[in-house]
Parts: sequence; C-alpha cells; structure tokens
Amino acid sequence: MTGSWAVSFGMPSREPKIWRDDLVTAKQCLGAGQILSVSVVATPEEGDDLKTIGEDYASCARWAFESGADVVELNFSCPNVKTPDGMLYTQPTASKDVLYRVRDLVGDKPLLVKLGFVGEDALARSWVELSGGLVQGLVMINCIGAKVQSPDGKDFFSGESRGIAGAAISEAVRKQVSTFQSFIHEHRSKVKTIAVGGVTEATDVSDYLKLGVEGVQTATAAMLKPLLGSLREIGITKSRSGSVLLKRAVFEFAPKGRGRASILPFGLDFIDKLIQCWIRNGNKGSVRNIGIWKRIQHVCFG
Repeated sequence: MTGSWAVSFGMPSREPKIWRDDLVTAKQCLGAGQILSVSVVATPEEGDDLKTIGEDYASCARWAFESGADVVELNFSCPNVKTPDGMLYTQPTASKDVLYRVRDLVGDKPLLVKLGFVGEDALARSWVELSGGLVQGLVMINCIGAKVQSPDGKDFFSGESRGIAGAAISEAVRKQVSTFQSFIHEHRSKVKTIAVGGVTEATDVSDYLKLGVEGVQTATAAMLKPLLGSLREIGITKSRSGSVLLKRAVFEFAPKGRGRASILPFGLDFIDKLIQCWIRNGNKGSVRNIGIWKRIQHVCFG
C-alpha cells in the first residue's frame, strides 16, 4: 500500500544531556501558538521490576519538563521492541502504577499516554476509567504490529513482526478513536483523545476532528510531504475549544530513558544544514518548521 511503512529501527537514543540540550534549543525555535510536546519511554534492563521501570519513566518526564516541555507523552506502546515498555498499555494495573510514580514526581503538569492497538472493549474501558485525574489525553495509534510479506508470499524481516505505520492503519485508528470517544461519553470522562496514524492530507485531520479528537499528530508522512505540518497545507488549525492543533510544524520527540535518551542521533547541526538549504531555496518564511526536519532525521537515520 502506498504511503505505508514497516518500521524496524526500534527506539534508538543518545545520552540524556544531549536530548535535554536539544529540547532547550527546540523550545527556542517555537513560534506563536506552538507548544513543545515531548514523548518519553523507559529503558528497561533485564531483571528490572515495575517499580524501577516506573521510576525511569518518571525521571525522563521530569527531565523533559525541566528542559522546556509544555506537555509530556508517556510512550506505553512500541511494537518494534521486545522489552516490557513496548506493551505496557496492555496491562492497565501496571500502567496505573507507573502513572502514579510519574505524577508523584511531576505534579499536576500535563501528561499524555500513547497507546497501541486496542482490540478489546474491556481494555478500552479500563483506560478511560483509569485515566481520570491521572492524564489529560490518550494518543492512538503509533503503529500496529504485523508480519510483512511480498505479493508472492515471501516473508520480510525473517518472518518477524514489525510496526506498521501510515495509510495502512488509518481505518484501524478511526475505529479505535470512535470506540474510545463512545466510552468517554458514557463515563462522562474529561480525558481527551489525540489521533495519530495515516495522516497524509488536510482532509485526514478534518476527518479525525469530526470524530471528536482534541488534536492530531503526524510522523512518517513528513518523509513524503515535508510541509505537511504547515498552515498552507493543513488548513485546519483549531479544535472546538479554539486551541491550535497544527501550525507550521509538528513537534514530536522521542527521548529514551535512564542514561540513553535523545531524539537526534546526529545532533542539531544536521538540522541546521537542512534548514539553511531550505532557506536558500526560497522558504525564508518557514524556518520554524525545524520540528518536521527533526522527525525526518529521526525516521530516516534513527
């Protein structure tokens, strides 16, 4: 399927000092109406218990806020790793314990949780119920794990599952968002939903907004359409409450925990070169799109 991806690079990272400095620089590049949303994940080591994993998430969240994040997303889902953090969202009780540890350290600052594919209503209900008072929003879906085959049935990646992103998962995202919105209404919950997956056109943003989401994220699509996050292309920039959803750039960072964290495997100098090239080609009014270039580098070289 055109515009879809089999993601297989896991969650690479560099030292906390590097990504924390990157966040400070990124915050300085924001324009009017933009916020810095930072996604963090723990780095479980063999033998780590839930308490240790929770403390790692909490430390990363605190570092992100200290470096200028306006909101932190806790990544509880990644089908490209085999460590416990990659499927944490499937364990509501364990997830709640981690959330309490993060809350204890960051106080009442805004938190999001990134979820993976939720195929059972019971799990969706559990997340709506436990989110109250703990997080402001639920992000869904970053990728869906699946095996990849050629048209003649040959297995890619030695038959191992990979995270599928892009247009191939858009229908699943819409269905899951609708399910969560139904349960949120039923429970009169204040938690918001944020859609991600298969966003390649302005109409995709519009479709998600009609489902009741508070915001929309995009990631891999920027490799095909670098200006996807610009006002010229998106056209829709406000939610029902009037908050800006997409304006010039989509800032989505993926620092990793405990001593190994960063979104940029090559540093900001690489981004600077891309921006200068962009300016030379007549895009002087869009320098603040640095967030898109960060995501491109992370996807292509991460």
